[in-house]
Amino acid sequence: MNERMKRLLPACALAALLPVVAAAQIYVGGPKPIPRPDGPYSISGKIVNGMTGAPVPGAEVAISTGAQGVGPVFEIAESGGDGGFRFNHLPEGKYTLKAERRGYAPQALLQHENYWSGVAVGPGNDALHVRFPIYPSAVITGQVMDENGEGLRQATVKLWKRSFDNGKLSVEMQEQAATDDRGIYRFDHLPAGKYAVSVHARPWYAAGAGGQSLRRTVFESDMSLDEEQPESMDLPQLGAEAAALPDVVYPPVYYPRGNDLAAASWFELQPGEEESADFQLAPIPGIRLLVRYNSGSREEGSALELSEMQGDGEEGGSPSVEGKEISPGLVEFIGLTPGRFKINLPVGEDGERQSEDLDLGADSEFDFRQSTSSNFKWSAEVQFSGDLGRNPWGALELRDETGRTFDASIRLLPLPTVATDGPQDKSIQFHPIPPAKGVYDVEFRVPVGGTIESIEATGATVSGHRITTQGGDVHLKIKASVSQISLLGTAKKNGEPFAGAMMLLLPENGGPQQVRRDQSDSDGTFALANVVPGRYKLLALEHGWEMPWADPEQQKALLAKGMAIEIGKVALAPVTVEVQ
Repeated sequence: MNERMKRLLPACALAALLPVVAAAQIYVGGPKPIPRPDGPYSISGKIVNGMTGAPVPGAEVAISTGAQGVGPVFEIAESGGDGGFRFNHLPEGKYTLKAERRGYAPQALLQHENYWSGVAVGPGNDALHVRFPIYPSAVITGQVMDENGEGLRQATVKLWKRSFDNGKLSVEMQEQAATDDRGIYRFDHLPAGKYAVSVHARPWYAAGAGGQSLRRTVFESDMSLDEEQPESMDLPQLGAEAAALPDVVYPPVYYPRGNDLAAASWFELQPGEEESADFQLAPIPGIRLLVRYNSGSREEGSALELSEMQGDGEEGGSPSVEGKEISPGLVEFIGLTPGRFKINLPVGEDGERQSEDLDLGADSEFDFRQSTSSNFKWSAEVQFSGDLGRNPWGALELRDETGRTFDASIRLLPLPTVATDGPQDKSIQFHPIPPAKGVYDVEFRVPVGGTIESIEATGATVSGHRITTQGGDVHLKIKASVSQISLLGTAKKNGEPFAGAMMLLLPENGGPQQVRRDQSDSDGTFALANVVPGRYKLLALEHGWEMPWADPEQQKALLAKGMAIEIGKVALAPVTVEVQ
């Protein structure tokens, strides 16, 4: 039983003793609600099972101000026996409703990705017949066993989800869990979707301190064990082959027996389904990595770190590993598993680091001194127009022809204590460092609403927003603008306001950073914020959430169907668009 259910028990027990009403106005779980707004309007409706349409009693319904949950929760109600709920004394405005119940995935009203529909309250708006479908949660559970068929505790199990995100089919790690003392893990409260599971673990008998394997300690010290290890360890049961290895590891396994996500089996879970995925791990020799670097380049007091890369190419999911410096400029990592890693060498202040990606399948060596990324520097300056507010930082992003991204923060406003009439250090650090030679699309991503108007470059050739580097130092001069124009409107179908449509604003000529999205609210209205001046096509799509709209060919088709919109320096009057 999770901590949230423990908190709910007293309230649920009390609810069982009360007469059932259409909407039981009791508070359940969570912190004490904040003072609520006051007005003459109400929101009422029913929580129903999204699969069957049957009423769902006992659901916790939370309300907050704003169409996208801008304000904090100010009241919580529990649905009655007929699924009914009600919030009274509300002022005119828009509100976010979120619901959860044991056995159902937490969700907002008509939620898709990170968008949902707000409930409009006020003259002419019907907020008294809200139908709020929620869907039973799915479950993935299983057991992780060692080579002897015994449950393996404290193994890390990762849950991966394949879904559309910003118009692209992507794979992301959703969460991770540790197995209990029986080797059991469980992922619950899952929405329907496609999932894969992987396990990452180390043999307990190989988990030593300081990067040194206990297996090595055992066989180099006349079979003696550290005091922290279980007294009941029986070395012969490990098997003669494993016992002869100086360092053994469990390689990552993607269910059922794959070595990476490409070889994993995917569960296509429907609401309420439960799947089981069991693993039995087998030890293999650990990998040894030697890293050489210029000892004078490393920031004093810092250490080289090795991070496992996730399936989407990002760092994370497992703790970084520090190597052991066996001589000046030479660091050793042992007991590594096969896979993709990022090696980070701290080279300066403010977290600057030199990074390289490594694909390890056997004992290897890497020499930072011969790395092409260390032989050139990036610098940039941005001239911008528009209001930055109090945000002194922007972000540049390079995207190569394979879609891989390289990010760098850049100061747009000088520090108050720094004289602005002297020379300014415009060097920037990309993470990871781009290869010295390459073709990159440049985006100005932060603050929201920022866009590039022109690029000049020294050490690279420029074509529009694309630069080509040849291996030397690169300096960029970028002119950018920051816009806070909003496009407001109403989505309608057959003349009636339509809730839940994906509102998509596509630039006729521009990059993905200029795309804006929203979801229409209960009265059909929407708001697309921070729109950059330019020519666009606006679409309201009833089934757009599973559409690969970011695909260039799909965009061409959509641009042909959209409503032409031209955004200037002044906001347009609200528009009306037909849902497709």
